[in-house]
Amino acid sequence: MRGTLIEHQPKRGKKTFGYSIFLGRDEKGKQLLRVKRGFAKKSEAEDALRDAITQLQNPTVPQEPITTAAMEHTVTLEPSCPTFAVFFDFWIKNYKSKCAPKTLERYWELGAYALRHLGHLRLDQIGVAEMDDMLLALERCGGRKTEGFPAGRPLAIKTVREIAFLVAGCLKKAVSRKLMNESPFDGDVQVPDAKRKEAPWLNASQLDTLLEAAAGTRLYPLILLASATGCRRGELLALTWPDLDFQTGILNVCKSLEETRKGVRIKSTKSGKSRQFSVPEDVLAILADWRMQQAEDRRMYGSDYASHNLIFCRPDGEYYKPDKVSVRVTELATKAGLDGMGLHSLRHSHASQLLSDGAPIPAVAKRLGHANANVTLAIYAHALPVDEEAAAELWNNSLAKVIAKKRTGERLSQVITKRTKMPRELHNVKKIR
Repeated sequence: MRGTLIEHQPKRGKKTFGYSIFLGRDEKGKQLLRVKRGFAKKSEAEDALRDAITQLQNPTVPQEPITTAAMEHTVTLEPSCPTFAVFFDFWIKNYKSKCAPKTLERYWELGAYALRHLGHLRLDQIGVAEMDDMLLALERCGGRKTEGFPAGRPLAIKTVREIAFLVAGCLKKAVSRKLMNESPFDGDVQVPDAKRKEAPWLNASQLDTLLEAAAGTRLYPLILLASATGCRRGELLALTWPDLDFQTGILNVCKSLEETRKGVRIKSTKSGKSRQFSVPEDVLAILADWRMQQAEDRRMYGSDYASHNLIFCRPDGEYYKPDKVSVRVTELATKAGLDGMGLHSLRHSHASQLLSDGAPIPAVAKRLGHANANVTLAIYAHALPVDEEAAAELWNNSLAKVIAKKRTGERLSQVITKRTKMPRELHNVKKIR
């Protein structure tokens, strides 16, 4: 189901906004459209467009007339084979409703891209060609329309793949419910390949530069603890002072903060398990100083200070918004000349340095909160140049004497002859000169 915003600028008067929703074509080939105009603000038109699409996706909600330029049409759906829009709505609400709110929001966001291309089609009309056309269109011009991209910005390959996998899951359920014979993904659908990029990370010198840039700001203790533990953003922002034992230096990570359209909320960690860290003494000392500064904030705000007892919070004690924290850290890094670095880079830096120093992979996986060591290997298998040199040196120190002995005592051809087992029947064959 494809929706488009409309702008109307009369010669006199103020600009107005509206929307148009393409629903397919009738038996004569005429476009089936729903058009509505007269909104004073663009945001109002966007909200109305979103509500209209939601209404069309839910067949139980009474629908407004759908019109062409000349006449009105009504859309009828075959009960045995619903449109993709109707089934997607059913699938999300019945099979994905138990997902975390943030995950559910992401499904709706990704689904909106697919609905623009497939929403008006019946399930039995969706084949390999329709899927290929949609994925190509998303990759080339599936994003927002801008002056530089009037047809739409190209979508990131990662996003296109996420949309493809979401649609594949939906159609798989449609096949199991006998609403279609087979999924196009059982055929030769061309899902774009993901090119894995090495995660950006900071070396010791770059970390020092970032800490100097953050000195004197409320972000300094957050950046410091992130670099020392490799915690995720949500985990850091959900930490409370009881989670940190200053006597033992143990930090307990057992929850995470996430932001949804309804606001921020506390949830479990990504793995659903808690984990503990031993925090370095220098970091503990800085956190103790930070706690004293927070006491001053609490005194200034008095009864208006939020009682969440957070380690990292706004001056009034309320939760930070995760995205804003990430933006501020990225701005700090950019000003310090560390382009491409951000808050999540500290997690990558922590893991990369541990692996570089020879820490066991299972131990690093546990520290990062990964489900298993394979996840850690897939993300942090990048080898540093220093590591390659060290590996070559270790191997050389162990086996150089063996190789040198063979090189001086025997020719390579002699070594190969000794190592090769010949069939018995060939031992008595005379050499041909």
